[in-house]
Amino acid sequence: MSEPIPAEIWIGGKTRREQVPQLCKAIEDAGVALEWGDAYFAPETGEELETACQDKDGVRLLCLCDDQANYGEFKLLEEFLVRERITYRRKSDAKYEFDAEVVEHRPQVGQVRYPSDSSGQPFVPLATMMQIAATIDEAANTAQGQTALELLRRLRNVQQLLHEALPVVVPPLEPFEIVG
Repeated sequence: MSEPIPAEIWIGGKTRREQVPQLCKAIEDAGVALEWGDAYFAPETGEELETACQDKDGVRLLCLCDDQANYGEFKLLEEFLVRERITYRRKSDAKYEFDAEVVEHRPQVGQVRYPSDSSGQPFVPLATMMQIAATIDEAANTAQGQTALELLRRLRNVQQLLHEALPVVVPPLEPFEIVG
């Protein structure tokens, strides 16, 4: 069973020359294109990969997309990229009961997944923000008569709630480059 959901993936960072044949195969097997609605991209060389790179916010990245990605993922391609320690960012659209999401992978951080709006900006669910606001309100409204230590403990509880709600900070993608 599958659910086709549009998704795009940007691959960046350094790729070793010996990884190129496997990366080309993983891209071909994923059935992705360079532009929405284009034919599948089936690179065979590192030069084809480098030529296909596009400028994304001032950074040269290998940008791939598929308007029929299974559940908005590139499962085998992403598994390959993680295994080979190649950095990427994948954005999937929302559809039916599936929320839009962004998945980032950096070898030094691991894989980070967070909900996003349709432009790929991460967001914190309203219920979580309401819980944090209620905790702040309760602490502020009952602060009188409490010691500085008790107030600090409450502030740290709010701080912990807020940090748990925020996505992990992931370094930006570096330009796609074949090295070695």
